[in-house]
Amino acid sequence: MYGVLFPPAAFDAALYNTLTLGTAFSAPWATADRLKVVNRASLWVLAVDRLVDHTATTREQVNRLTRECLSVAEGAVPRSAVTRFLADLRDERATVKEFDGLRWLWRDQLTRMLAGMAQAWVWRDTHAGPTLDRYLDNADSRGSCFVDLSHWIYTGDDWTKAHLNNYAPSAGMHSAICICSVTWRRIGET
Repeated sequence: MYGVLFPPAAFDAALYNTLTLGTAFSAPWATADRLKVVNRASLWVLAVDRLVDHTATTREQVNRLTRECLSVAEGAVPRSAVTRFLADLRDERATVKEFDGLRWLWRDQLTRMLAGMAQAWVWRDTHAGPTLDRYLDNADSRGSCFVDLSHWIYTGDDWTKAHLNNYAPSAGMHSAICICSVTWRRIGET
């Protein structure tokens, strides 16, 4: 169904093994069903990153991909493999009752990720190397915050889901801070 997104030259067995082992060792208590969610979100981000970095040849192609993904995040019918995969991720999150109240946050993080990828595309296309500060301000382009948020919405305990609204990063927040924000808040409250 999504094979076109994962050409073997870019997505070999080593990548899949690394991804699945990395998540399994990070959460040894989690069932395979729970790990499937975070692995699928990670694969989707890798596919989008490949489309932006290696397939798109014009800024309009990047903009179109962004528009289509955001439209599907809002409920539109998918029209490509990448948006079908996103729709499946969205629909899987929708099986969690809290998703209705957190959909805005999920979409906001998706917007940040896609905007960051578009900015990185511009830097590459114009050969404009960013400063360290600009690079860190664009850290959402890596997709890790989107993956984490997708995972927390689907598998988080009641405390985590109740506090995900605190997760919303301010513009330019460094990705490492974004990833740790909920975790540190929780540690501080226990």
